[in-house]
Amino acid sequence: MPSPSPPPPPPRSPALLTAVDSVSHVHLIVGCNPLAGARCARSVEVGARPKLVAPVDAALPHGLQQRIDDGQVQRLPRDFLDDDLRTLGREEVDHVVDAVFVTLERTHPLSIRISTLCRRLRIPVNVTDAPDLSTFTLLSSYSDGPVQIGVTTSGRGCKLASRIRREVAAALPPRLGAACERLGTIRRRIWEEDYAADLAQEPDGDEDEGAQRANFNQLVTAQDRDAARHRRMRWLGQICEYWPLSRLAAIDDDDVERLLHSYHDERGAADANDAPDDGSAQPRRGRIVLAGSGPGHPDLLTTATLKAILKADLVLADKLVPEPVLDLVPRRATIYIARKFPGNADKAQDELLRMGLDGVRAGKNVVRLKQGDPFVYGRGAEEQAFFREHGHDAIVIPGITSSLSAPLFAGIPPTHRAVADQVLICTGTGRRGAAPDPPEYLPTRTVVFLMALHRLSALVASLTEPDADCGDRSHGDAPNSGEAEGRAPANGDDARDRNRDPHKVPRRRWPGSTACAVIERASCPDQRVIRTSLEYVCAAVEEEGSRPPGLLVVGESCRVLCQVEQRNIVHAGPSIIRRHPAERSSVELIASLRANIVAAQEDAQLTDSRPPSHDDQTSSEPDGLSKRPPPQTWTSREDSTIYVPAIDWSLSGLAEERSQYDITVKLFFLPDVSPSLRCMQTKDAIDLVVKELGVPSIDLLILSFPGVVFNSDEEQENSGGGSTIKGNRAPHDAAAAAAAAAAATVEDMATMVKTWRTAEKLHAQGIVGRLGVAEFNSRRMEEFLRHTKVRPSVNQINVRDCCTVPRSLVSFAKREQIELLAHNDCPNILPPGASRELLDDGKGGVGVVCSEGPTEPDVLAGRIEPQWVVKYTAVVRDRGVVENKGYFAVVSLDEDGA
Repeated sequence: MPSPSPPPPPPRSPALLTAVDSVSHVHLIVGCNPLAGARCARSVEVGARPKLVAPVDAALPHGLQQRIDDGQVQRLPRDFLDDDLRTLGREEVDHVVDAVFVTLERTHPLSIRISTLCRRLRIPVNVTDAPDLSTFTLLSSYSDGPVQIGVTTSGRGCKLASRIRREVAAALPPRLGAACERLGTIRRRIWEEDYAADLAQEPDGDEDEGAQRANFNQLVTAQDRDAARHRRMRWLGQICEYWPLSRLAAIDDDDVERLLHSYHDERGAADANDAPDDGSAQPRRGRIVLAGSGPGHPDLLTTATLKAILKADLVLADKLVPEPVLDLVPRRATIYIARKFPGNADKAQDELLRMGLDGVRAGKNVVRLKQGDPFVYGRGAEEQAFFREHGHDAIVIPGITSSLSAPLFAGIPPTHRAVADQVLICTGTGRRGAAPDPPEYLPTRTVVFLMALHRLSALVASLTEPDADCGDRSHGDAPNSGEAEGRAPANGDDARDRNRDPHKVPRRRWPGSTACAVIERASCPDQRVIRTSLEYVCAAVEEEGSRPPGLLVVGESCRVLCQVEQRNIVHAGPSIIRRHPAERSSVELIASLRANIVAAQEDAQLTDSRPPSHDDQTSSEPDGLSKRPPPQTWTSREDSTIYVPAIDWSLSGLAEERSQYDITVKLFFLPDVSPSLRCMQTKDAIDLVVKELGVPSIDLLILSFPGVVFNSDEEQENSGGGSTIKGNRAPHDAAAAAAAAAAATVEDMATMVKTWRTAEKLHAQGIVGRLGVAEFNSRRMEEFLRHTKVRPSVNQINVRDCCTVPRSLVSFAKREQIELLAHNDCPNILPPGASRELLDDGKGGVGVVCSEGPTEPDVLAGRIEPQWVVKYTAVVRDRGVVENKGYFAVVSLDEDGA
């Protein structure tokens, strides 16, 4: 009978990849084989001081011996001693070594011993071919000056990592490191020049694509007082983003000077455009071609455009033309990429026209390469008219417009029988950033908005909200439904009619439930599609970030081939489904906050002694309020903190003595918050709760880390059966929990431990009695316990299958004396969209923050970022009654992000 196959290894969380400055660090290498020589060589290369522990009679490789003789490596000719870890290091870190490399066999007793000691002392350790004994691994790396690329397979196969690294390195252009140095020079010089003019702040740190903010391409108007502060840095950032790597790698010192000089040469560009074209300066005449490059993929170029590119002497390309298309340009040709960024479009356009005109006069074949089609929101007609005025008739080559091809790649048919019988192509941004008139709602219409994502909130508001000056026809209703039914209009209808423009036809607004999709980088390998509805599209884009170029498709045709419940049906790229906020957040939390705020608004309205105005009687707000009272009447401010609603601390406190209560506090940390900020948040949360309850301490503090969600399938060791845990569990939506868990990145152990240190301090001060965690499986808990001084006494679990927990976790908890408790809190408790929808002054919001700029003096404006949520419960011990229960949710308001 064949033996059963061994069980698969448990899944491992991805490692945190970091770049460590190792200059002057002490690296302890144990072993005498060639690998030990390689470890010593790598340590010397990064500026560390390697110390080799090897027996006195050990034969060393020649290269390693040579480094010892040259003084690069210090050899200790003896066996390893436990005290080596605490005595051979730098004086400034109490002689503890900075890292340990064990090159012995995995099964060697010394390998296990050193690994155990290092973990206890929190010293990074790497044991050859033993991921389970190592706390870090070395990447298969490629270096070119400041450019470093590392690849890891997380211990699954070092040969594969080397292969991937070679493939990646082979695809990079040569001299990329030198180009990085030169771009750094440009960045520093821009900052120094602007600093001298008091225009810039300290340069920002590196930004990868995943961290690119949603306002990367946000419009900067001429009235923006801070536009000059960031314009040149954004210009440089877009050079790095849109120039082909091969072009960036070819930058030399002359290019650096030319780039810096060209930025200053705005006035000269304008003067050159105004110069008369008398034909005397250049006897030779070239030609100008206006060509469309299609949606992005080079295979979608027309044959005519490809021929024009291959014959070009000068290519003037939009910044959004992707690199694979620019790679087709012959090496002999010069490529210039438009320096268009928000707020600089007109100047950059004039510069391109001047360069094109100069090239034609010099007898060159000039190709003006535009994204999509030149005459579909591409300013192609303007450019053709300009060249005609100067005596040159441009050749226009059409391109596949993204307005019709992008929906195809996203699986959206712009027309479909019985669903959509017309297509409307609109711009989201008019001339000089003005807002165009929104199209009227027709249920069978598909609308494609180009150049709209940078002002998405205003666009959605213009589609879904009624016109202020002419009333509204909601979703196709008659302009005056009262008269249409043969009845007299109400008094409020009369009042609104008097304020309407009699010459303007009411516009039918779009329902918030209308399906829509944001399509970014259509047809390219990194295409992304966000499917949602009009009421949630702003939250979706804000959470996912912007990846231009992109467009917005609105209409029920978005649902023809992709229902909301389906995923990943777009073969050209992943499809991100944005679901209803109730599936992404805690219903209890939002309902509790909203009810508390509405009650405060009603109280403020009752205490308002002003006589009701005519507008008060005719306007209507959500939640039954005839008109929202001003925020200052029901909110309060203490320094930089705004309480929504205001809290009367004099009414705080419990009815009985403190000793009669069990007080539990659960602190939900949110993603993308640094450990140092988490420590401050922990203290602030406890301070708020003890102030609210009027007590000096709490009994139990439970920390919930982002992305940490218990999975019973991973924990279960024996099939069938389970053990019941304490608590009554509410029904749990497994699909919603899975979506919420996927939305957050799992917290790394180092961050959790650093946050835990603050909780341990509060415990030592007597402010917190017991400490606990949420959603830890046995493997995570076992690792966590190694780093704690005060062990968690509680582990909260939200179990999916009938309040049962795997036996392995029950046994582990019993052995470690950890109490298992049940809960039904949502893991992703406060996504950015939910907090903004609650506080916004739009429909359904409470009117504290306006994302498009305040319309009233008391309304704040800015970007809302959730910070943390704390839930507290005070239970009377002898009766088991919850006397006081509530939430504090804290968000930050970035007024610069308005």
